[in-house]
Amino acid sequence: MKTAVLFKTYSWTPAVEQAFFLCKSRVGAADLFIVYDTTGRVPELPDHIVNEQRVFLTPLSALEELGFEHQMAEFGGHWYNGDYQQNLFAICHPEYEYVCVVEADVGVYNDLGDILLDMINEGIDIVYHPISMPNHNWTWIDGCRGYYDTDAYIEKGLFCVAFYSRRALDAIVQERLAMSRLRRESKLTGWPIGEVVQANTIKKHRLRARSLIEYCDHLDYYDWTPAFLFEEIDEKTIGRTFVHSVSDLDAKFFHKNFLVEYGSLISERSVKSGLTRERLCRIRNFEVLCRAFHSGHVQWHESRWQPILDDALLWLPDQEKQILHGPNALTHQQVLIGGNPDQELTWHVVRALPHFVRDYGLWVLPLAPIWIMLPDRCGGTVIVSSFADIEHSCCLRLEDGREIWLELRGRVAELYFYGADVPDGFGRFDVVTTEEEGVQLQFLSLVRETF
Repeated sequence: MKTAVLFKTYSWTPAVEQAFFLCKSRVGAADLFIVYDTTGRVPELPDHIVNEQRVFLTPLSALEELGFEHQMAEFGGHWYNGDYQQNLFAICHPEYEYVCVVEADVGVYNDLGDILLDMINEGIDIVYHPISMPNHNWTWIDGCRGYYDTDAYIEKGLFCVAFYSRRALDAIVQERLAMSRLRRESKLTGWPIGEVVQANTIKKHRLRARSLIEYCDHLDYYDWTPAFLFEEIDEKTIGRTFVHSVSDLDAKFFHKNFLVEYGSLISERSVKSGLTRERLCRIRNFEVLCRAFHSGHVQWHESRWQPILDDALLWLPDQEKQILHGPNALTHQQVLIGGNPDQELTWHVVRALPHFVRDYGLWVLPLAPIWIMLPDRCGGTVIVSSFADIEHSCCLRLEDGREIWLELRGRVAELYFYGADVPDGFGRFDVVTTEEEGVQLQFLSLVRETF
């Protein structure tokens, strides 16, 4: 009985390649295919992948020709119609009796071949992760109107990794084709998301289903968010499971960990449980550290941010330590904007670590310099950071009129760091700029003791 594993993707990045070869190591006797969405894009597969692996292309146009309606084509279409890539494969490859589908952002720490073999022996039609959620709390309910009774409970599930018998594959294909005809005939504007179609096909066609957890030690890291890096995962201790989602250190990672609360690095549960602190020690990235340090559930509680800072000083690379130079001796009371206090703005930029969020930057304008008050008249090394190159447009002006120009110390991600030494004996110095539109500072530090 022929089995296949479909590795679904629309791009090829270092994390995708790592996920693919991890998946490949767990397929057993199954044939492995890279199922690549070419909708609106040219395949980015490297030559060694094209020459050595099975590749099956799934443009949305191929499904349109077969009569499949769809939604969200402007975003590729396959993420919303999550079953469509496997539908096209099932139609084109009827020789496969059992199929496992793995999305490219899944870390496979389980034996896919063993699960497929158990399905064959036990007569199981589908394995997936059911989700219990009231209809009124579910984002995609509007797309179900006209296709399902939305007054009754609608089955839901997570299909980032799922397993299908031929019976299940054919049932989902027929269900989608029937929905496509209904949409055209009834002129319906909505369209059900793939996860709901698959979950409800189980009940309608009386498919034998098992929950994914029955084949795992746990599913602690399997949800729609957040995103994890592979370097966070200890393969020796994680056990039999799946991780979703895995990512490069890219926009997706930052979005799912810093703009989404649920399960992320900045979620209250992660912060309070110590998971945020543990993840930061494994990730060991300066920008990730700074963003977590300034997040809402961390920054207001010294008992939360101080341990994170203490950990960081143990693992921070020498480059970042040299850029920061040492602990910040400034307080927000010492920083005045054009001679006026603004504690809400200044508090964010004089903390122990810089801010990577532009909204919290401190503007220096030609007619409104930043005053730094030194009651003890002790100088030190001034460190400032900005998203702009300000080396030739920003300086420190001492009380006697002397100007000390900032020099570039380094760059981390998009943030430039500059420094200059202020001598002892002055009660104040100003941060001034020659830029007509001003410059924005993300960090302002006075270092008197080095790390």
